[in-house]
Amino acid sequence: MPIMYRDNLAVFEDLVGIEEADELLKWTEKCREGSIDLSKCTHMHTAIVQLLMVSGNPIRAWPAQHPFAQWLKSALQNFSRKEGVRV
Repeated sequence: MPIMYRDNLAVFEDLVGIEEADELLKWTEKCREGSIDLSKCTHMHTAIVQLLMVSGNPIRAWPAQHPFAQWLKSALQNFSRKEGVRV
């Protein structure tokens, strides 16, 4: 399973495909204060990235792969849950 849900933590592993979007959306709506662990994630569908952008859930740990982590940080750190838009 590419995303493991533990109370207020979603742990992403390996490749997270678009098939995970519905469940992730439900979790982000339910766990507004939940955080995301991407340390074991190697790739994710852009729909998942977009969902993380609008959810605003904080990232607890970034991917281990530097180029992937750098790209995600750039994409996700420019969004805020409060505004729902770029800040």
